[in-house]
Amino acid sequence: MKFTHLLAATCVLAASGPAFAADLAVRKAVPPVAVAPAPYSWTGFYVGLNAGYAWSNNSTSYNYLLAGGPGDVPEFLASSGFPTGFDNTSGGFIGGGQVGYNYQIGSVVVGLEADIQYVNQKSESGYAIALSDADGFSTTAVGTESQLKWFGTVRARLGYAMDRALIYATGGLAYGSVETASGILGSGVDYTDGPLYVVYGGSSSKTKVGWTIGGGLEYAFTNNLTVRGEYLYYDLGKTSYNIVGGSNIDGNEFLGATGTYKLTGNIVRAGVNWKF
Repeated sequence: MKFTHLLAATCVLAASGPAFAADLAVRKAVPPVAVAPAPYSWTGFYVGLNAGYAWSNNSTSYNYLLAGGPGDVPEFLASSGFPTGFDNTSGGFIGGGQVGYNYQIGSVVVGLEADIQYVNQKSESGYAIALSDADGFSTTAVGTESQLKWFGTVRARLGYAMDRALIYATGGLAYGSVETASGILGSGVDYTDGPLYVVYGGSSSKTKVGWTIGGGLEYAFTNNLTVRGEYLYYDLGKTSYNIVGGSNIDGNEFLGATGTYKLTGNIVRAGVNWKF
């Protein structure tokens, strides 16, 4: 009888052993703990490169100087065909580098950036006319050429961060090297007094200072590498220069002119930055 009970107990233990071992194995397994990634921070210094397209609105106006004074200017313009100025647009490649610093407060990002770039942008305008009357004939040509050689800014930035995406507005100081030149040429024959000529020219090469405003969108692909697209509008103000030379028209009545050049423009560019 005792042997029968012992045999039954042994069979029960043998049958329940694998299930018990499996139960112990399940209890030992520890599920992985998910760790939420740290939010991206825009705070830090950065350097980068940029490239894009710049187009400008150029205007040149002329204030003619006559020995007879301002009252003679309308009659002079009507008789000579000299233009009062030119307006045109020009565009070209722009590319360079930037350096800056951002500081993030919650979702708000404030920063300061400076950049400098080469600009391949030149504009040319010209006007020519031939006139004749009972006293003689003449040809007149007036032309201007202007170029923005390099351009830079120092700007504040204010943005709103959505983790790795940053939308921002920017504005501040703009400066650039502006070169401009004008020529006024005339020739002809007066049937009474003989040959006529007008040969005048003038130029200016200055570093102009103005202002800029714009905005952009930047995205961080890694903790260090960001890319951006940006638009800027700039205004470099006016540049005045004297146009001088010689003439034998009406006893040297034509004394020259003052040229005034105004430059405003737009920039669309892409950039890449490395954040430290």
